[in-house]
Parts: sequence; structure tokens; C-alpha cells
Amino acid sequence: MDETTLKDKLESVFGAIERDQMRGLPLLNPIIKVEAVGVQPIGDLWCGVVITPWLMSLLVVDPTGLSWQNAPLGEKIHIDFPERSHAMAINEFDGVGRCLTLSLESPMHPFPTHDSAVSRAESFLDVLMTDSADREPTLDDTPLDEARMQRFLSGEDMRDIFEQERQALMAENGFVSKEGSSACPASGGAAQKMAQPVSRRDLFTGLRGGEPA
Repeated sequence: MDETTLKDKLESVFGAIERDQMRGLPLLNPIIKVEAVGVQPIGDLWCGVVITPWLMSLLVVDPTGLSWQNAPLGEKIHIDFPERSHAMAINEFDGVGRCLTLSLESPMHPFPTHDSAVSRAESFLDVLMTDSADREPTLDDTPLDEARMQRFLSGEDMRDIFEQERQALMAENGFVSKEGSSACPASGGAAQKMAQPVSRRDLFTGLRGGEPA
């Protein structure tokens, strides 16, 4: 099995599900199409994110087709990824066979474009497949902020998370933003922090003293 073969198979299988079982259902987001993103090996298995008009799910497939044959559907199996272990449910699809799934998004209405869904899938995989030892160290070696990461992995947009932290920082420094008006301009260190772009390191660093790292 290779990346292209599995990608084509997943898109064919879920495309058939959309055509034969899901057509016309109100939970579909018609802007979203079926696409398998980031298909790659993980040990002896393969994984990737499947995007459909009704859900986004992480799939793990055994190319031999032998794994999980004697386990009941729905049973949770822990799979170790570089980021951490995830409990995934045993599922089965015609054309794929037994596989493991982890729902990331459902329904898909919050996504305004197909590209935004692809970006979400790629961001998730980037975190999932990056070992903590390989991430950029923080300036003070602060450990990963688990609360922030869990919010991200649960589907929150990292931009929204940082916007909430920015608003908290403004309030802490005495700057008030009223609905319908521009925020009062900040100055000094707080202004410099809020003006800094969000780097990859910022995605994985915790809060230090109530301020974004």
C-alpha cells in the first residue's frame, strides 16, 4: 500500500457513501467535498484525515486487513501517535474493511469553504505527528499548556483562542474594548506583545503570568 492508493480508496469509499446514503440530508455542508488529507504511515499502520460534507475523522487502517477482526465494532483501541496516545473506535466500511476512527468535526457547517476544512485537518495532523521532543523549546522551557492544546484538538480555531487571550491581556493592562467600537490603543510592553505575530512556538507554549508566551 502507498499514499496515493489509500487516498484514492478512501475518497472512493466515502464518495460512494455520500452519493448512496447521505444525499439530500440537511446535515450536509454542500461546500465541502470528500477528500483524504495527510495520508501517511505510522509504524505498520496508515493514517489520514477524511473530510466529508457531514464529518471530519481521523482514520487508521491496517494494510494487511488482519487487525481488529475479532474485536466488536465500537470498541476503543489506543493508538500511539508522536503527540500522544488516542483512543479510537473500531469501525468498518465496505471497500476499506476494519479500521479505527476518531471524530474531529461533525457536522461541518462551521466551515465556510472546503479549503478551511483542509487547513483544519492539516493543522490537526501537524500537531498529532509532531513529537514533543521535536517541538521548539520555549524561552523559559515552560511545558506545553495542556488546556490550550486540548481546546485546539477539540476543534477550536487557534486564532479564536489567542484572541480571547489577547482580550484578557488588554483587560489586565487596563485597556477596554467596547462592542461596536475600536479598542483603546495599547502602549508599551502590552502593545508590543499584542502586535507580535503568532509563531509555531506560540501554538505550543503555555501562559506565563497570565500573558501569552
